[in-house]
Amino acid sequence: MAVEEVPNPTIETPTDAIVRITNTNICGSDLHMYEGRTNVEEGKVLGHENMGIVEEVGPGVQQIKVGDRVSVPFNIGCGSCRNCLTGWSSFCTRVNPTEGFDGAVYGYANMGPYRGGQAEYLRIPFADFNLLELSAGDEHGLGVDRGVEAMGYQAHDPSGQEHPELVLDNLAKSVRTTGGIGVVGVYVPEDPGAVDEGAKEGRIGFDYGTFFTKGLSMGTGQAPAKRYNRQLRDLITPGRATPSFIVSHELPLTDAADGYRHFDKREDGWTKVLLRPGQAA
Repeated sequence: MAVEEVPNPTIETPTDAIVRITNTNICGSDLHMYEGRTNVEEGKVLGHENMGIVEEVGPGVQQIKVGDRVSVPFNIGCGSCRNCLTGWSSFCTRVNPTEGFDGAVYGYANMGPYRGGQAEYLRIPFADFNLLELSAGDEHGLGVDRGVEAMGYQAHDPSGQEHPELVLDNLAKSVRTTGGIGVVGVYVPEDPGAVDEGAKEGRIGFDYGTFFTKGLSMGTGQAPAKRYNRQLRDLITPGRATPSFIVSHELPLTDAADGYRHFDKREDGWTKVLLRPGQAA
């Protein structure tokens, strides 16, 4: 991981916009690439959790305008294919030229040729569809009804030993009868670096007996961010939801490599890192 000078993105198609990044996060999913557990190409600009100000729009952009403060869903959709039209932009059929993959993500292995937003500027394809306008300040018993698996195949115990089934086991116990589990942590068909032979083949054994007995349901795959981000914005803006509690560090972009080191080591207190390109070191 290094911070380097690269050319600024430019408008490539009429429906593009350029966003000046104000916040971009280091995600646990980024560590899969950082640790060499994916085949990400050398030189890839990472960063799929982004927010900023629109600096430029192409002539085909009609709703988003220069100066808008926007949230950028991590998945990229065209807005007009069958999956996008039915709310599943995370599986857009038009935006990823990689064979065998539907759906694209900014700055991620196998998820299309798109740069990520851990940078000062980011190009947004199909900007009217993919950007969500924000207002100022949007940045910050029986068991539960729903639980989220957000760690993925590198889940580990406090000692650092990997147990890819660990979070799923805990959710099967803690979610109420007939409740649901949403798996947004990344799992892969093959993981040669896994701790056991089953996991190397993508076979994750978890407490399925409890899962079945309690009548639980499970949703998996990339989170279709566009499907939910408008409702989430409208919870955050009036203060009904405060996801900022998870943010532990806000760093200038120049300190990104150091942020990755701390986050990858799972050091105490490093829960969510925001990178601010405009912040002085």
